[in-house]
Amino acid sequence: MRWWRFGTILSVHALIASSALFSVGPTAAQDTPRAEVFLGYAAFAGFNGSVAVNMNRWFGVAGDYSYRVAEYYADKPLQTFTAGPRLTLRLLPQLTPYAHALLGGAGSSCARFSDSSGCRFGTAFAMVLGGGLDIHIGRDIAIRAIQIDKIYTRFGNHTDSYPGISFGIVARLGQMRH
Repeated sequence: MRWWRFGTILSVHALIASSALFSVGPTAAQDTPRAEVFLGYAAFAGFNGSVAVNMNRWFGVAGDYSYRVAEYYADKPLQTFTAGPRLTLRLLPQLTPYAHALLGGAGSSCARFSDSSGCRFGTAFAMVLGGGLDIHIGRDIAIRAIQIDKIYTRFGNHTDSYPGISFGIVARLGQMRH
């Protein structure tokens, strides 16, 4: 008798889960914001902000600014201002993973590898490769659960790379129809 109950309960749960999965397909396709604005905390000390304009469900253009201070930045502020393509996977209605490749500049009040004196103000080339995961908590708002980046800079003749971790709030502006 117990096995029959277990089988019935399992079947009912499977039916509910599969009907929910198939019913969200069309609505997920319609839930693409025209733009997404992110503001959040950059791990270790700092902040990160970005604006992404979506061209369609999966492709957009993002602009990103970050200000970070940490031990691996030689205890000096490192700012990056970059832009580039962003690819987004919109298969589940509540989760949005994405990846980006951003190019631009980096600024530091102490470019530690810039010359023999050790420290000067500097601006240099920057590249940010990474991605993250947004969790939708409403139609117009999401939580960026995590954004993980690898930040590459080139001050003078020295190329260096740093990890970047951010999380925060995403405002989802406008809706695209498909």
